[in-house]
Amino acid sequence: MKTTSFITAIIVVLSLLATNNSLAANREGQTENKAKYAYDTQMNGDRISTHTIFKVTEQKTLIPYIKHEFAYYDDGNVSNKKTSYWIPDLKEWKEVAVYEYQYLGNTCNIELSVWNAKKQEMEKSRKYIYSTDSQNNLTMSVSFDWDNDNNNWQVEGEMLETEPIA
Repeated sequence: MKTTSFITAIIVVLSLLATNNSLAANREGQTENKAKYAYDTQMNGDRISTHTIFKVTEQKTLIPYIKHEFAYYDDGNVSNKKTSYWIPDLKEWKEVAVYEYQYLGNTCNIELSVWNAKKQEMEKSRKYIYSTDSQNNLTMSVSFDWDNDNNNWQVEGEMLETEPIA
């Protein structure tokens, strides 16, 4: 149960970091028109099914912005997360990223695919592997970039620890 909680915590933190980075980058470009955001989280029991972010206009209306949809394995671990952006002209959501999660003991593999507008398809982009010890301390983190030319994963960064990471 501790492993599930730790892995779920890693997933939530990564998701929030990705959202925060996206929002921070967006805010940097807005000097006069600072957007405010509202959030709607739909639950299915104790699990998040959909997390939607809206921009709040000066007239206090909500404009859809980003939506995250979650799916779970039977054991409660996240199996995938889909991220979509709202396309105002089309008045529809466009899926732009998919995170696929796999677990083996105390190791979690996360594979990210992103939308390629030129090819009009999702393609592999990044992969992350995280491992913990028996006390759920992070002991290894490896990130990979997808190499389209060679059709394989290339190590981008790694961290192996003999002591738990505090």
